[in-house]
Order: sequence, then C-alpha cells, then structure tokens
Amino acid sequence: AWRLIVARRAAITAAIVFVVAMIIYLQTLLPGPEFFDTAEYQVAPYVLGNMHQTGYPLHAVVGKIFGTLVPIGSFAYRMNLMSALFLATTTALMVFLSLRYRVSPAIALAFALSFAFEANIWLAAMHADPHPLTGLIAASLWLMALKWRDSGERRWLWIMAPPLPRTYSRPMSSGFCRNCSCASACTRYVLPNRLKSLMYSSERK
Repeated sequence: AWRLIVARRAAITAAIVFVVAMIIYLQTLLPGPEFFDTAEYQVAPYVLGNMHQTGYPLHAVVGKIFGTLVPIGSFAYRMNLMSALFLATTTALMVFLSLRYRVSPAIALAFALSFAFEANIWLAAMHADPHPLTGLIAASLWLMALKWRDSGERRWLWIMAPPLPRTYSRPMSSGFCRNCSCASACTRYVLPNRLKSLMYSSERK
C-alpha cells in the first residue's frame, strides 16, 4: 500500500517543488554577465576553456551543450539559467529521496522546499556556478543507491559505478569525478564513503 501511495504522489509532489523553485529562481536570476568567479563560469563554457583549479571541464562541456541548445538571452544568462534549472531539478529529487525514507508526501514537500530556499542553495541558483551540477549528480547517485537498497536490482550499481571515484585507492588520481571535476569534497570523498556505508549495511541485512 505504501508503494502505491508513493508511486501516485511522488511525481506530483516533485513537480510542484520543481515549478515553485523554478519560478522563484527565475525572479531572482542574474540577468547577464558578472565579475570574478561567476564571470569565469559564464565565459569558460563558451570557449570550452578551463576554469581555476580544479578546472571544472564537466561544467564547461555541459554548459557549452546547454548554451547551444537553449537560445535564450545572452550566453552568460544561459549559464545562470543552467544553475537554476539544475538546482530546481535537485530539489525535485529531494522529494523522491525523502519518500525513500518513508516520510509522508507533505513532509517530503516541506523538506524539498526548505532545501530549495536555504540561503546558500538559493544563492547558487542565482548565477553561473559548477556546484549545482555537482549537487544534481550527488542527489542522483544517492537516489540510485536507495533504489538498489530497496529493490536489490544490481543495474543501479552499474549505473552508479562510472561517476564515482575509486576511493579505495588513490582517490585523488582516478574516477569520473576527478577527471571531469564535478569535483568537490562531496563527490570525491563524502558521498562515495556514505554510499559504501549504505551498501555494506544493506548487504548485512
């Protein structure tokens, strides 16, 4: 019965969160170019260049594709829009993550909206930044891990494997997150270790 309730309400709740977050983000979105790091994150995808360490080439590649396919405003605005879109999508994923922990849809809705409008999250959604992409990847990986835990289907492990760095040996030198630099402490160290803990505890059960 619980699975039927979640299946019926999860998509609607997530859609509400996405729409609300995106509407508010668009109202506060930076309308064009900016200075310092934001300017770097706006320009580098246009020329497919590297940014400051760690370079964020994944942000550059995804930004180039997004900026080419979404002909709205200036390229700088498109990079700002991409941040807002990625974070609005991440907030929607928070609904599915919450429901995996068997909370009510109302609680999942409240949690996702509070996440969306937390000061640092909201700030990152206002301008070009590589961290919204990192957050989207992290939330997707965690959701897949929970799906594997609940279903036992190994396909989720195979999907998760490429984006995760091999933290068991030389974490700084290998893995998608190092080479493509979604790179943050979250995707390099914290998230992989948390996922391994989840997998170990699930296997023990």
